[in-house]
Amino acid sequence: MSQTAENDLAPMKAFLTAVPHRKLTALAQLPPFLHRELEDGPLADVGASYQVGCVVRGEPLPLSRFLYALAADERCLLHIESGGFAHTYRLRLYEKKGTGARLLCATYVPEPMADGAAILAFLEGLAD
Repeated sequence: MSQTAENDLAPMKAFLTAVPHRKLTALAQLPPFLHRELEDGPLADVGASYQVGCVVRGEPLPLSRFLYALAADERCLLHIESGGFAHTYRLRLYEKKGTGARLLCATYVPEPMADGAAILAFLEGLAD
């Protein structure tokens, strides 16, 4: 289920347990260091239309949609869904590096995760 080895997700577990974080529910709320990282592919905002299936009708929409982020200090955990035949949900933990961002770790999850506690419970379950 995870695209990375369980040990590779240690930074994500540490982020979720070590510091209190804020839940961000709009792309406009993301810290500036993530802006350049998100320029590569369009990302629909929470609740906005995106390409849910493989068939494109009309004007193309973004292939992925922002669900929410958890932010603390100079790190930010993004929760994203992507449409298409293999509808996916992803978690991506970034850290500020200079004026940009560095991806620390990432994984797929089987369904949308409600909050940090749900994400942590899922990650802890990978060890079983």
